[in-house]
Amino acid sequence: MRCSNQEWDEDGYEADRRMHQEKDDALTEETMSKSVIKRLAVQEKVKYDSREATRKHIYRVGKLLSICQKKLFNKASVHDQSKLESPEKEIFDIYTPKLKGVTYGSDEYKEYMSEMKVAIDHHNKNNRHHPEHFVNGISGMNLMDLTELICDWKAASERHDDGDVYKSIEINQERFGYSDELKSIFKNTLDFLKGVEQSWQKN
Repeated sequence: MRCSNQEWDEDGYEADRRMHQEKDDALTEETMSKSVIKRLAVQEKVKYDSREATRKHIYRVGKLLSICQKKLFNKASVHDQSKLESPEKEIFDIYTPKLKGVTYGSDEYKEYMSEMKVAIDHHNKNNRHHPEHFVNGISGMNLMDLTELICDWKAASERHDDGDVYKSIEINQERFGYSDELKSIFKNTLDFLKGVEQSWQKN
């Protein structure tokens, strides 16, 4: 007995549906298997607790920062002490008032520096926050020296009637031959110091 078209369509549809369902089930099973494997792999990694290693790293960085902090504190306590003794003191007694009224980097400033050569040479020899202290100039300095250097430039600019430490940085780039990157770091540090001092004043 032949099946009607309606019966054939229903049977064909059902067979086709079962075939696709079986394929979908197989794909789903394969996908789930991959998902399980991936999840297990992640779980294997999670078994390692990184907190101990991270704490050791934090402690180590803190210890190194403490060394830097101690060194900077020491630099703050001994900065420019050589200016209080001969042969520097006698010469700075004469020229400090004169330097106040001249522009940093000007011909008059350079003339004074030349006249102060004995004191300047002695000062640079005994103070490593000056590039002239090193045979290879600023390249011989470390970050502690550079930190003291930029603080020194900032404070020194405030002693001039028309002092501008940002202009000093531009002048000193040509004088000492440092890179644009280091110049930017100097400026960023000055901005940071300015922000901190302003916040202190508000409080």
